[in-house]
Amino acid sequence: MVYYNPKIFNYSTISMKKKIDTIISFGYSFSDVIKMMKIEQSIFGYSVSYLKNRFNYIIELGYDYEETLKIMKVCPNLFTYSIDNIKTKIDDLERLGYTREQIIIMSLKLPALYCYSVSDNLIPKINYLYLLGFSKEEVIKITVDFPAIYSYSYEKMNNAIKILKQFGYDDFEIKKIIFQLPPVFGYSSDNIKRKLELFSDINLVDTVKKKPKILMQSCALTYARYSCLKDMEIAVDSDNYAILFEVRSRFEKRSGIKNEDLLKLYNYEEYYNNKHNMQLMVRRKK
Repeated sequence: MVYYNPKIFNYSTISMKKKIDTIISFGYSFSDVIKMMKIEQSIFGYSVSYLKNRFNYIIELGYDYEETLKIMKVCPNLFTYSIDNIKTKIDDLERLGYTREQIIIMSLKLPALYCYSVSDNLIPKINYLYLLGFSKEEVIKITVDFPAIYSYSYEKMNNAIKILKQFGYDDFEIKKIIFQLPPVFGYSSDNIKRKLELFSDINLVDTVKKKPKILMQSCALTYARYSCLKDMEIAVDSDNYAILFEVRSRFEKRSGIKNEDLLKLYNYEEYYNNKHNMQLMVRRKK
């Protein structure tokens, strides 16, 4: 903290303690305050009254007390922003089509939203989604549901789309997948590949088009459940695939096996490694 802000040596111990005690009085722990000050060291340079006014101003924007604690903890930079700066950011977001309520929802999911440049980050990401074929209303819904999109690099998002195309999905199908499951942009390339490869192996890759949210379940659990049902002589197909994704208690009752035991009995990593080792051997023989 001192390395990034040597001016800290200019503050008296008494002054620094007052700032820390003030922030703790809002409802933070001492460790919370230390983490916040590591993110935004200049907090020490503001008066106690200023810090209180800034905290209260966030509440006035429409956040409740607990929400204010959360957003200021993750984004303590808000303590240093001028009221005009915050107002401008909100006005910019409203001009982009978001309501005040939606802005609050987004910022609670992604407190760093207030730290992003509208012209350099938000508008280009919105235009990126437009290029994928989404309407303004769809873009607003996607980003309100999953504002983390604003934090992703174009490389990460393009990789997700590239992998989906590798598995045969066309632009319309990819658009549907993204709309119903925006977090797909946040999945690692390996994560997406493994899931789609597994769905391809069990003949459910087309089901992703209809129900993209099945991608949320881990490969380990999907494989274990599929293998268990196969041993029970229950064939899983596009008509009854939902049994693979039913709640834990229901599947445990159906199979008679506890979840943790199921994962050990049908080990996905072992299946994956064996499969790829076989593929490697075949390629070498060629």
